[in-house]
Amino acid sequence: MLQATGASILGMPVSKLFAASGQAAAAKAEHVILFWNGGGMSHVDTWDPKPGRPVQGEFSAIDTSADGIQISSIFPNLAKQMHHCALVRSIAGTNGAHGRATYELQTSYNMDPSLVHPGLGSIVVHEKNRLGDLPEIKQSRVLRVLTRNSASTYFLWRGELMGFEYELAREFAERHDLRLKVIVPPRSQDLLPWLAEGRGDLVAASLTPSDSRTPGIAFSEPYNYVTHQIVSRAADALTSIDELA
Repeated sequence: MLQATGASILGMPVSKLFAASGQAAAAKAEHVILFWNGGGMSHVDTWDPKPGRPVQGEFSAIDTSADGIQISSIFPNLAKQMHHCALVRSIAGTNGAHGRATYELQTSYNMDPSLVHPGLGSIVVHEKNRLGDLPEIKQSRVLRVLTRNSASTYFLWRGELMGFEYELAREFAERHDLRLKVIVPPRSQDLLPWLAEGRGDLVAASLTPSDSRTPGIAFSEPYNYVTHQIVSRAADALTSIDELA
C-alpha cells in the first residue's frame, strides 16, 4: 500500500526505506548550505504537488529520476537529478503563524519571550569535531580536555571536582578566559584516537610518551614524575621486585 501511494522519506519509497533499515552508510557531505527560502512558493507548487487531490497545486506533477518521486512540472531539469536529493515530506507543524513556524523549524522549539534557542548553525558548530591550536580554541572560547577518572587526573570528592590534571587544565582555561569542558572517553585507550579525530583539544591524563604514541601527537615537556616503591612488612625484607615472582 505504501508503494502504491508513493509515500516517501528521504527520496525513496517507504517500503524500500524499511528494507534498507539497519544498513549503515558513512556520511559523505563535507559542507552543508542552508538556503532558507522564506516567503517562497508553496510546497504544492514545487516539491509536493499532490496530484489528483483537492489541494493539488496549479502545476502538474512530473516523474523524476528518483523511483516513485514526483515534483512540480516547473522543475524539468531538477527532476533529472532527484536521485541525488533527499526530499522530506513528513514535517507537520503546529504553528499557524509563519514567524513562529519558522522559529520552530530552525530551533525545534516554540518561541519563548524569555529565551532565545540556538538555531541549526549553532547546533552544527557545537557538534562538529574541531581540529586546531590555541587560536582556534580561543575563538571557540571552549577548552575541551580529554582525561580519565583516577585519583591523579580527574575525580569527584564531596561534591567538588578535583585531580592534578584537572586542576592544571582549569587554571589554563581561566588564564585564557575559556570555558572548560571535560570529556571522559569510555576507555583509556580511546584518549589519543579521540584527540586525533578532533573530539578534544588536548589530553590531560598522565600519559607517558612512547614510540607507539608519538606519531602525529605532540607531547608537552614532562611535568609529572612518578617513582614506584615496594612496601612490605619488615619481616619480609624485600629489596627487589624480582623477589615478588
